[in-house]
Amino acid sequence: MTVLRKMHTDEVALRKARMLIGGKWVDSASDKVLEVEDPAHRRPIAEVPRGGAEDVARAVQAAADAFPAWSRTIPRERGRLLARIADALEARVEELARTIALETGNALRTQARPEAKTTVDIIRYFGGLGSELKGETIPFGEHVLSYTRREPLGVVGAITRGTRQSYWLLSRSGLRFALATRSS
Repeated sequence: MTVLRKMHTDEVALRKARMLIGGKWVDSASDKVLEVEDPAHRRPIAEVPRGGAEDVARAVQAAADAFPAWSRTIPRERGRLLARIADALEARVEELARTIALETGNALRTQARPEAKTTVDIIRYFGGLGSELKGETIPFGEHVLSYTRREPLGVVGAITRGTRQSYWLLSRSGLRFALATRSS
């Protein structure tokens, strides 16, 4: 993805985004796009793929294909991967904040920057939980124990609302917990 570049004070380069499916950046199967508008100036700032049923099917299949290997990844390693994602986002937090401000009309200093930084913090926090989760063992009798065993269940899909996508997805859903634990 490229940084939005200011051309003049009132013009912004139109950004072309792609979807991440199966580790590859792709266009929608239909090649249709949605225009993203800067609400403050009522002008287009980006085009994003208009995903449809075929794209959802591709994403679900890619997730199902990745599931066996991911489900064998121990929680501590999942936590390390989330920490690397947080590090990569943190290195580009100003770009993320400016993109959020541009596409939502939110104030950069009071809304967009805090949202971008909080998104990084949430990913880092839940990455740290990966090695901290403990189970319970409960004695039921002389030779019987009941214990907690976390096992991956399968592919999870989420449809988010149009505003504050990264923050909402990470702060209001079980996704961040599922990624760090073996409960995904």
